[in-house]
Amino acid sequence: MKDTLTYRHWQPGDDDAILKLLVPAEQCNEDYYRRKFNRPNLEPEDIRIALDGERVVGHVFGTQATLFIEGKVQDFGIVSLVYVATDMRRQGIATRLMQDLNTYFESKSYRGSILYVETTEAFQLYRKVGYQELTRELKTILKPRTITSPLKWSDVIPGDFDGLKQVKERWTKMNFPVFWNPNTLEIHHRNMDQYRALRRGTNIIGYAKWDEPSEHRPNGLICDQ
Repeated sequence: MKDTLTYRHWQPGDDDAILKLLVPAEQCNEDYYRRKFNRPNLEPEDIRIALDGERVVGHVFGTQATLFIEGKVQDFGIVSLVYVATDMRRQGIATRLMQDLNTYFESKSYRGSILYVETTEAFQLYRKVGYQELTRELKTILKPRTITSPLKWSDVIPGDFDGLKQVKERWTKMNFPVFWNPNTLEIHHRNMDQYRALRRGTNIIGYAKWDEPSEHRPNGLICDQ
């Protein structure tokens, strides 16, 4: 079967066939995918597909991101939407797609690429194509506290902009990859409603992006209790 497959980047007219693969598998929202080129810097070469005839049987999506690491701003590729049709797996399709995408990242002189893994199977695949484990998400369950926490989430106001930038700068000095460009304001008048600041008294000690209540998150990403 491998010899009958075609590998290439996205071309106009591919969306219908791609969505037949991704949407039934609940990998993406159709409207979101069709508007993908609204993103800045996204190019057709960032999307790689595998075809068996006219049927799309494999897909990977890459985007450019700027991180502050090792004391300087560097460009990385962020990998997402890696998916192979269930009846076409274990044929090296995902491996080939990842290799082609990383070759393109190298041509753009990216420092490297980053992806997030949720399963052992996926982790083994990505190690095979050269990825290394950077960090793991830690989860815990905390019992409710009977006293009022001194920490409070609150709206961001214009007077917070410098303080929020200083918080991000402190994070960059911990030698951990941070999505940040010191020459620009990440949080400003046009997007400050998308963020909440975590305060201890009048001091800002952290912040997070949040979204409006939705079907899946009726209280938004941050619930002020």
